[in-house]
Amino acid sequence: MEKRIIEDNLSYSAHLKIDGIHTFRELDSTNTEAMRILESGRNGIQLVVANLQTDGRGRRGRRWLSPKGQGLYMSLLHPFTCDVSALQALSLVSALSVHESLTGKNVPSLQLKWPNDLLKGKKKLAGILLELRTFDGVTYIIFGIGVNYSLGESQKAKIDRPVTDLAEMVSDIPGREEMVGTICSTLLMKIEKFIAEGFGPFQDSWNQHDFYYKSNVVITNGNHCQSGKSLGVNKDGALVLETSEGEKIISAGELLPSLKGAKESFG
Repeated sequence: MEKRIIEDNLSYSAHLKIDGIHTFRELDSTNTEAMRILESGRNGIQLVVANLQTDGRGRRGRRWLSPKGQGLYMSLLHPFTCDVSALQALSLVSALSVHESLTGKNVPSLQLKWPNDLLKGKKKLAGILLELRTFDGVTYIIFGIGVNYSLGESQKAKIDRPVTDLAEMVSDIPGREEMVGTICSTLLMKIEKFIAEGFGPFQDSWNQHDFYYKSNVVITNGNHCQSGKSLGVNKDGALVLETSEGEKIISAGELLPSLKGAKESFG
């Protein structure tokens, strides 16, 4: 990863905000490295990028396959002074940032899956893992972002769910350093807007691109399971689920398509 190219693709505002850019040929995990940077006493906004991850991870402890040069692996360490409970919807804001950045580079037909995946059809292109840490009384969130670039069939066969990559979708794939700069700039801009205005301004955009909007879904959270029809997200970023018992507000969990069928009406 060329640090200079990343810097060249940052917006002027992002240049001013970022306190450090750290590039590596190989890491266990960019999120883990961001934690190490924080614990070493370097605070402020820090960007970590790697060409290879040996222990990349996703949500719910899943492994994120991160072969050399075949994906974008980055983490952004960001401090927050507001109440932690107000930050839940940042997962969705992160996904919207990646969605906007990729569509701005002519990647077509991308959709979102609550709370923070990017899909092409039912195949996963990108995922996001947010981790919260408190250091010296300050709350930090690490935004871990992974985008599949050119996994190849042998790599895809190792993954336990349908996935896709940019090589399947576009002939002119944007450079990884270019995308890191673009995603980082967009994410920082949207974080600033979120802090000032909350999730409300992002609600319509999410629902417009939500792959499972008005679809029957199942939400799992630990041993609890709830089925119904997704009505999109509310102004706080929580999922609104139409069930036989009325509307339920879901703030956490894993969304799965229902066996009833993607667009079948509930009931």
